[in-house]
Order: sequence, then C-alpha cells, then structure tokens
Amino acid sequence: MTSILIMSQILLLIPTSMFALIVFEVILPPKNDDGHKSPQIPHHHQSSFLPSRTREELDYENKIRTILSQEARVFWDSFKPRMETSWESFKRRLNSHFKAYTGVTRGLDEHDIHSASQFVQKFARRKNIQISHKGLSVSAFNVWWEMWYTPLVKTIQRISKIWDNNYIKGVAYDKNSVRNSIVGGPVGTFMLRLSGNNPGCIVLGFVGSDRPKKILHILIDGRHSDFKIKFDDGKSQSYARLEDLVLQCKRVTILHPNVAKHAAFGNLMINDDHQSRSSSGQYDFACDDEGPS
Repeated sequence: MTSILIMSQILLLIPTSMFALIVFEVILPPKNDDGHKSPQIPHHHQSSFLPSRTREELDYENKIRTILSQEARVFWDSFKPRMETSWESFKRRLNSHFKAYTGVTRGLDEHDIHSASQFVQKFARRKNIQISHKGLSVSAFNVWWEMWYTPLVKTIQRISKIWDNNYIKGVAYDKNSVRNSIVGGPVGTFMLRLSGNNPGCIVLGFVGSDRPKKILHILIDGRHSDFKIKFDDGKSQSYARLEDLVLQCKRVTILHPNVAKHAAFGNLMINDDHQSRSSSGQYDFACDDEGPS
C-alpha cells in the first residue's frame, strides 16, 4: 500500500506532456531501423517465427557426433541430415573434397574416384558392415575414412610435388596395370603408384631384367615420418623423401614412358634440405613378380 501511494505521488509531480510521452512510448509498437513500425506478432504465433533446428537435424547432430571425427563430419555434412547418401552423391563430394583437403592442384580422375568407392565396400566388409548398392551409410563411410582415406591423403600431402607433376599414378592403377604399361620398356623403366590395398603406401614397379622379362614390385611404407622399404632378411632402408629413394635406387632409371629419373625427381630436390636416412646401408632392391597389389 505504501509503495502504491509513493508511486502515485511521483506521477502527480510529472508534467502532463511528459506523462503523455511515456504512455505514448509504452503503447505504440517499436520502430525498425528504417523508422517503420514493427508488426506485432500475437504471442501464440511468435515461436513459429523464431529460427530453430528441426528435430531431424538435432537427431542427426547427436548421432553424427558419436560416429565421425570433426574432419570427417566436414565431408559428410554435405549430406545432412541424412545418415545415408547415394553413391553418385558420394563420388561428387569426394571429387570436390580431395583437392581442398590435401592442398594439391591435381585432383582425382574418374577412375580413381570409382576405385575409391570400391574400397569403401571392401574395407566396410572387413568390419562386417553391410553395403547397399543403393547408397552409402555413415557407418561404412567412417570405416573408409579412418582406414583408407586418411592414410592415403596424408601420404599424398607429403609427396604433393610428385603427385602434382603426375610422377605417380592413383589408386586406379594396380599391379597388372603397371606391368602392362612398362613391360615393353628397357630394363630400369619404372612407375610409381598409390596402393589401394595398403592405403598410405606406395608401390614402385620396374623392369628388373630383359631375358627373361621380369617386372618387380617394391612396397614402400609412407605412413609415418619417412619412406621405408623392408627386406626379406628383416632389415630396412629408410628415406626422408620419396625423391631420395628413387634417385638412390640404381635399378630404376627411366620414368615411364620416357623421362630420365634425374630430370624428373632431381628438379624436385633443388633447394631442399632433407637428408636421406638409412638404417642398414645401401641395398639393391629385389622382389618377385608377385609383389604387392
């Protein structure tokens, strides 16, 4: 009661014109920045005008957070809020994502993209994940991302100059593709390719002898801080760069189809301070024709 009396006395002291202004400001609706009156939204309709995520989007975010890493979500978010996408949509996304993610200028060709989708199915089956011909599930995608795509692109980032100069083939090439390409070349003719079955590794295929014609294949492990070859005697040879390995290997001389290796790889070594590292001395590479696939 006392507070009401005090308020009444205060109001009596306010001039009539000021009181009218106060009432005017309270009653009239606020104005926008352009001076126009803002429409008044009935209270029971206000929630429909507020930006909000749908239940489907919230469910998607809660589920996807428990399945994919943050980097993998950047790839998959192109399909949200779906937990499955078509193979064609996946291939288109891979085509756009690869160059942005690796920082290279040479993209994957259509054969590499097709092979990549096949490896999704292959690696998912290793984890007993069902694959549909109609679409790709986020669970199958996650296996592919962790086990295949991530080690592959990390290696490509480390050999970006070799990749961008097209001195190495993509995963669409296999052992038979290399054999058919170089079998007619002289001894020492070689090709490099990314291994699809051993993601992150590289395969060096070369003509080892002429009579009889023999194609040899060497698996190079590029998944760590160096490029390593393991030999049958348990020893290994490690190099800081793939260029070091190629230039120091005496059994390879001509990059298919007809480029001297020093002309190709020597130029990439200019102004580079990397030093090759060997754990067991120099080896003459040897491997049978049934080398890595």
